[in-house]
Amino acid sequence: MRTHAIAKGLLWLVVTLIALLAVAVVVILTFDWNRTRGWIGEKVSEATGREVVIHGDLTLHWTRPSPNEIGLARWVPMPRLEARDVTMSNAQWASEPLMARVDSLVFLLRPVPLLNKNLIFREIAVASPDVNLQRLKDGRNNWTLTPRQASSGPSRWRVQVENVVLRQGHLTYDDAQGDMAFDVTAQTLPADAAPYGIGFAVKGRYHKGTIEGTGRGGAVLALQDPSRPFPVEGKVKIGSTHVDLAGTLSNPAHLTGLDMRLKVSGVSMSQLYPLTGITLPDTPPYTTQGRLIGTLASQGGTWKYENFTGRVGGSDLSGTIQFAARQPRPQLTGTLLSKTLRFEDLGPLIGADSDAEKAAREAPPQKKRPGKVLPDEPFRVERWDKIDADVRFTGQHIVRDENLPIDRLTTHLILKDGVLTLDPLDFAMAGGNFTSKITLDSGAKPIKTTLRADVRRLQLKQLFPKVDSMRGSVGQVNGDIALSAQGDSVASMLGGSNGEMRLLVNQGSFSKFLLEAAGLNVGSVVVTKLFGDKQVKLNCLAGDFAVRDGVARTRDFIFDTEDAYITVDGAVDFKTEQLDFTIKPEQKGVRIVSLRAPLYVKGTLGDPKVSVNAGVVALKAGGAVALALLAPVATAILPLTNIPTEQAADCSAALARMNHKAKAPPAGKRSSP
Repeated sequence: MRTHAIAKGLLWLVVTLIALLAVAVVVILTFDWNRTRGWIGEKVSEATGREVVIHGDLTLHWTRPSPNEIGLARWVPMPRLEARDVTMSNAQWASEPLMARVDSLVFLLRPVPLLNKNLIFREIAVASPDVNLQRLKDGRNNWTLTPRQASSGPSRWRVQVENVVLRQGHLTYDDAQGDMAFDVTAQTLPADAAPYGIGFAVKGRYHKGTIEGTGRGGAVLALQDPSRPFPVEGKVKIGSTHVDLAGTLSNPAHLTGLDMRLKVSGVSMSQLYPLTGITLPDTPPYTTQGRLIGTLASQGGTWKYENFTGRVGGSDLSGTIQFAARQPRPQLTGTLLSKTLRFEDLGPLIGADSDAEKAAREAPPQKKRPGKVLPDEPFRVERWDKIDADVRFTGQHIVRDENLPIDRLTTHLILKDGVLTLDPLDFAMAGGNFTSKITLDSGAKPIKTTLRADVRRLQLKQLFPKVDSMRGSVGQVNGDIALSAQGDSVASMLGGSNGEMRLLVNQGSFSKFLLEAAGLNVGSVVVTKLFGDKQVKLNCLAGDFAVRDGVARTRDFIFDTEDAYITVDGAVDFKTEQLDFTIKPEQKGVRIVSLRAPLYVKGTLGDPKVSVNAGVVALKAGGAVALALLAPVATAILPLTNIPTEQAADCSAALARMNHKAKAPPAGKRSSP
């Protein structure tokens, strides 16, 4: 009897549960969900801080679970909630009353995870959204949403969206801070366009230039499934920059699988800063193409432009660069190679390009400085403290003017805390090396600069490749340079520089013809031309300059061979670019028909002038004429005969000075008198 009662009780319990479930199903299926529109809108409004209103119908339907579901989820239908004509108000300061309007929002919800307080949307479908985004010059934007009431603590519910489907739409973006504005229109593509499901077109402005482009993407954005990559391709022109990309995006919610073929071209790499946030130098027009791989982590992201190739001006360029978003500043690292580097393509780095080239890269022309050759365009340092960098560059073969004996360039660029260091900046030239370390501190106003350079094993005959008489010369040029300065351009830095410069050739040989010409030994020059040049022993060539306030003045400059002894005295003023040197030749043997007189090198760096002391030459010539009237020919040429004086070069003293490293005061300080 007791068993019968228990069975009867269980039966009634089952019947009651079935009845309640049936009633619930009937209520759910017949319930007018439009009654909840106000309540749902209010809850969303509280969470976003914006007025959200559902103007159209709110309906609920049930769909069969996907065959891919496992466990209990395979048997439980999924609710499909659709809200039509939904609007979200804009920020109070915005130019448009609505931030967004959507024709239809469809949410497909997984019911079973609700038991564990997990709100998982298998799919959110958005139909015909119209979105307005705006940012003011002071940085305020309308897409940062703030709840109306502060949360009492972290929510116990977890929200997850697996897939997003977009069916056409429109977006406007107006950014006063970035000085850009554009419209994006999206259209659903036909089925035969698979795997692409939506196409887009963009049009607008960026600064004074235009933005225009087209592209297409996948039909479904799988936010949580890395095995379903989202295909993307497009072509966009922003100002003078062209971007062409095609590839896939896996796991878009975390950007852990960005893999794109990327081609970029433009008039100057510096114009990529507003698009990438990466500080790059001014360059000639460029084009590059390579593979872009990106990941986004909680502490920042990493973007690698891998194995790219391209051209910058007339030079080729290849390599890999990596951008890491980190604190306190992002970092750019990489290795670059130019197999054939055109030397003039380096001009924009120091502002040494022409006005026509500046116009090509959309830079304003510089004010002309008549007769000046040193670049006066200020360095653009306002972005140096926005990024750190560690980049190595090699120019394997340099295409340059024949008078410039540079063959190879290697450098290691380090930018940290706004301080740019090139260590080393190494030129292979004239069979030797010019190795330097340059530091520019953009934190100082004007920029503080230091230069330390070593000149090693430069071959005399290669320093002047177009001078025939130098081809037989033998000797190695070694030197030491230390300079410091403050200035915002190459011209202002050199114009205020302080330090020392030393050069030395210790032993070798030199063209006899050039020595005779320097001494104005007319007869010897004629004989050398008739019977050929020869080399004379070079005892030493030493130049020692003290640099103070931009004026490099000779302390010693001697040139001693077995045939001649030459001294140079004077200075070059880098501020005015004026030259003022006196060259005094002394022959060590008897020279017939010699107009020996000091030579003067004056003028400017861009237009040097070489002259001789006309008075001395006139006196010698006049004396010869007078004697010719009174005496035989042998007597007449006596004034034109060079009788050597006792003169010896102090090579040992010059060598001793060269054993000490050149010194420079701290940047901004003057050298000792």
